[in-house]
Amino acid sequence: MISRENPKTAIEVRGLSWQAEDIKILEGIGLEVSKNSFVGIIGPNGSGKTSLLRYISAWYKPQAETVFLYGGDILSRRGKELSREIAVIAQNMAIEFDFTAMDVVLMGRFPHISRFGSEGQEDIEKTKNVMELTGTWDLKDRLVTNLSGGELQRVMIARALAQETSILLMDEPISNLDISYQVEIMDLIKGYQQEKGLTVITVLHDLNIAAQYCERLILLNKGEVYCQGKPEKVLTKENIKAVYGIDVHIIENPSQGFPYIMPVFSIHEGKNNIE
Repeated sequence: MISRENPKTAIEVRGLSWQAEDIKILEGIGLEVSKNSFVGIIGPNGSGKTSLLRYISAWYKPQAETVFLYGGDILSRRGKELSREIAVIAQNMAIEFDFTAMDVVLMGRFPHISRFGSEGQEDIEKTKNVMELTGTWDLKDRLVTNLSGGELQRVMIARALAQETSILLMDEPISNLDISYQVEIMDLIKGYQQEKGLTVITVLHDLNIAAQYCERLILLNKGEVYCQGKPEKVLTKENIKAVYGIDVHIIENPSQGFPYIMPVFSIHEGKNNIE
């Protein structure tokens, strides 16, 4: 195993490629994610965002020496060892069994429990702490099959935080949620990331949400990294036109300074007139 130890790097990807049935999904992906950073992966549908995240988490098995975790090949990490380093919130996670919300969050403690052991008082206390943090403690006795989408998403976030990892990967954590839940969840994750020094990598569809919460963005197009950097460098009229195929206006958010994107709609003259 070749060490690429860098005290500032949590995740490194070098030359990652993948194709399925002669269809290129990812091609020559290269990137570095610094420790304690909040990074967004953006791009149109089919650009490879979810696939990239799954390789970073080793959900999909990458080729040797293409994905590195703290300087070592991620393939050298197995089972619980990897689960103590990386927590994952997958897209549209569904639980079909009648577990209570507390049962589900307590599952996040599994990497810290011995093979033949069971959860102890410390695990229960840590579970309670993250449920209080995520506003889910009042849901502890409710079946997850009866929760709303926003409630379930907060429970899944609590489970990921209960793992006490240094890296959190999220695949569209706010998709299909009302705007109030979107802001609530992103504020929660951002605050926790800043307080605990967490490294967060998240796939996002909403470019304005990505600009507001992410320190760096990785823009994918057709399985390749089109560009990466700070939001103001990535989210330009030219890049968005080239990748998404739409014209936009971009203004600076007056209170916080990040770019705000407004699509340019083509409305035929007179079509919106009311007689």
